[in-house]
Parts: sequence; C-alpha cells; structure tokens
Amino acid sequence: MPRKVRRFVNFYTIVGSFAVLWMLFFDQNNITDQLERRQRLAQMEADLEFYNTEKTQIQESRYMLESEAEELERFARERYRMKRDDEDLYIIVEPTP
Repeated sequence: MPRKVRRFVNFYTIVGSFAVLWMLFFDQNNITDQLERRQRLAQMEADLEFYNTEKTQIQESRYMLESEAEELERFARERYRMKRDDEDLYIIVEPTP
C-alpha cells in the first residue's frame, strides 16, 4: 500500500472509532440510556396491561352490582360486614406470617 493511502486509512479508522465511541457512551442518546428506556417501556406496557384487566374486572363487577339486587346484598355483607337483625356475624382473621 502506498504511504498516502495508509495514512488516510489510519486517519479515517481513528476518526470513525472515535465517532462510534462518542455515540455509544457520551452522546445524549447513549447505549445505557437506550437500555434503561427500553426496560422502562417494557415495565410501563406490563403496567398498562395489568390496569386494563383490572378496569375490565371492575366494570363487570359494577354492572353486576347495578343489575342484580342479590349481588349488591352479597357485596355489602362481604365488604362492609353488614348483617340482618336476626343474624350473628363471625369474623375470622387469618394470621399473617
């Protein structure tokens, strides 16, 4: 290889390597920030899926409570510990480890 060609190849190799290193580690959108953003996005998508299923279950429960009187009574008895006058209410609390 002629001397001038070798010099330019060496120059472009150094400049190119410097540019790649700069973009990987020192740029505003470096590789570590990109990985953190991908993890955060994956977590947010999982949260979105969880909240959508919770929303669907709550809407179904609300519809059942609004449409059926027996379901409303059962919900009130279980959630708010309501009872009829001629009944006794026993609450069993399971110990937490």
